[in-house]
Amino acid sequence: MRYVKLLLFSIWFSLLANCFAQQSFEVRYSTPASEGFYSAFEDQNNDIIAIGSRNTEFGADSSCPLIVKLDKFGNIVQEKVLQKTNTTGLFKYGFQKHNGNYFIMGALSDSVTPKHENISYLCEFDPRLNLVWEKMYTLPGKYHSHFIENFLITPDSNIIIQGRADSSLNGSNDNLYLSLFDMDGNLIEFKFYENWHDWGYGDLLFKPDSSGFYLLGEIVEYSFPRDWIEFDYNLNFIGYGFTEDSLSYLLTPLSAKRLSNGNIFIANRSYGIQFPAYQDLEIRIVDPNFELLKDTIIFYDEYVYIPVNKGLDFTDQNNIWVGSFENTFPFFPGTEVFRLHIFDTEMKLKGVKEFGGDTRFWLYQLLATSDGGCLITGTVPDYEGSHNNDGYILKVMPEDILTHVEEIPDKNESEISVFPNPFSNYIQTETTQKGLVFNLFDYMSRQVFSGSIDDIQYSSINTIHLPSGLYYYSICYENNKMQSGKLLKL
Repeated sequence: MRYVKLLLFSIWFSLLANCFAQQSFEVRYSTPASEGFYSAFEDQNNDIIAIGSRNTEFGADSSCPLIVKLDKFGNIVQEKVLQKTNTTGLFKYGFQKHNGNYFIMGALSDSVTPKHENISYLCEFDPRLNLVWEKMYTLPGKYHSHFIENFLITPDSNIIIQGRADSSLNGSNDNLYLSLFDMDGNLIEFKFYENWHDWGYGDLLFKPDSSGFYLLGEIVEYSFPRDWIEFDYNLNFIGYGFTEDSLSYLLTPLSAKRLSNGNIFIANRSYGIQFPAYQDLEIRIVDPNFELLKDTIIFYDEYVYIPVNKGLDFTDQNNIWVGSFENTFPFFPGTEVFRLHIFDTEMKLKGVKEFGGDTRFWLYQLLATSDGGCLITGTVPDYEGSHNNDGYILKVMPEDILTHVEEIPDKNESEISVFPNPFSNYIQTETTQKGLVFNLFDYMSRQVFSGSIDDIQYSSINTIHLPSGLYYYSICYENNKMQSGKLLKL
């Protein structure tokens, strides 16, 4: 009898452990057609809803919106392809409503211009992927296509969609638009900002007091770039500004999320710091007024992107996930790796790990999951050089990264403090390492200082002679860069 009880307890314990186990998995969704996933979200059962499109043949005319449902172990349990006659389209974003159904956003074409998505499409599916309702809104006559970039759910449970639209059939003038819908897909407000051009790859962020929202990214007004624009919930323009004196994410994906102290954590790729440009991952923290607090750059040998729809996220702000990948199109020959990083709230890199190495990747979204993990969605080619793609999903847990901290070279594990920032008459450095060289460059990349930190009295650099402005620094050991960033002189 005792043996039976022990056996039953062992079975119960095993089942319980399996139910609560934190799962990592990798899924390649492949059919004879061509697929891609643009985003994903979790439902209340921890199932994963991946959203994208399927092409039954090469070319845009055959593209259909696609939903694939996976369980928490990565098993595909259901799929839905929305096919409409003489229509092409895609699903871009979604979320689960309070009633348990899925609210999905995408774009469709009409039968006149099948290659140009000029219809905003919203719909609701039940958890078994049965269509409950659908709503379609055609863009004004002069706009021939549009791209959904981001969305927000407002405090009063409306949905803001931000995107860009083109008034030329074969052009790309990328006029900024905003639309506001209720939870039943009814259009409340729709506004074009024809003097503003959205080059994409930005992010939406609530104001600290939740009275409105910001659009962050590379936005241009009358040929003048801006870092952010402010709007109220009626989609009215309030103002604009900059995160620093010199833009550092020109034509590059950017992601941002607010920390509990009100500061904003930002990830993007850098440009202009060293040749060639667009090569490195930049991380920074700004205060609620977009004043730069901290900044660092992680150097890589290849050209770097962050996932283009969303590149950073967290459920635990002591584990902030940031992704990066080589921005080579999947149909190019060769293979590549992509990286997942974990930072803390002070921007210290806790761990990084490489994935892939067997194919090309194009990554669209990084999502922090409810169990503290990270979900990556994107596409990979059917085979090397193929124009047909497979949908790609990777689920990773923190221990997959943090147990591989040793993969970071030892020279990067010791943090070097550089302060104050902004500075005035001096720059202070603090480190326990020896043999380091500190280099300082102006905004034109001209070197204005270079010296061994060991030889500088009190580890202090005299900067009283330098003019006000933005500077870049690098710290090297035996000609290898260990740390870099930006400093502002008042």
